[in-house]
Amino acid sequence: MFHELAITLRDPILMDIISAIAIITGSILGATCSWIITKKALCKNEEIQNRIAEQGRNQAKEKQFDTVKENAAIIRLDICTVLFQSIKTLRMAENYRGKLYTIPMNHDYSRVVASLQKCFELREISYIYQLYGIIEKLNYDIKNLKYFNDEDYKLIIMDYEIFLQSLYADNYTEILKLTIENVSYDELWNNEYIKLGYKNVLDKLNKVCDLKY
Repeated sequence: MFHELAITLRDPILMDIISAIAIITGSILGATCSWIITKKALCKNEEIQNRIAEQGRNQAKEKQFDTVKENAAIIRLDICTVLFQSIKTLRMAENYRGKLYTIPMNHDYSRVVASLQKCFELREISYIYQLYGIIEKLNYDIKNLKYFNDEDYKLIIMDYEIFLQSLYADNYTEILKLTIENVSYDELWNNEYIKLGYKNVLDKLNKVCDLKY
């Protein structure tokens, strides 16, 4: 009888212990599951954020690449335009009166040229700047031209000569012998008359324009 009473007294304690163990175990399991889920969520979120950041970096690189290509194309067009116009004007000799007009050019050329610094050496960028300096002076002289002032015309003709001399030195007279209507831009820079430095710069400019991302 005493033994039965002892068992009866222990039963509630045993149940409390079992309940406590169950609660603790459940809490541990719940906390563990919650931690695992949270960790997986954080890892997934970090993975998504990294992917978004990588996409952003790739888009920025692609945009920068496109900008450099576009700027190279603008520079090539400006040089090509003045080159052809210089040859045409100097070949017209005395018939140039009334046929002079300003040369289209990007007036923000300093920024455009500077964007090529990763593709060109500083010396090569300087070559391009020098050409733009001549183009800018040429446009200034044409805008300030007085129709009946021969000195103004001579100054403009000199600007065109300086532009060609910058590219070809004394060989520019050979370029003037070409039939300009049948000559391509590539033929005007890829020849034995042009200075080697400018030949390399214009060649590289072409290659930048044709780059694929």
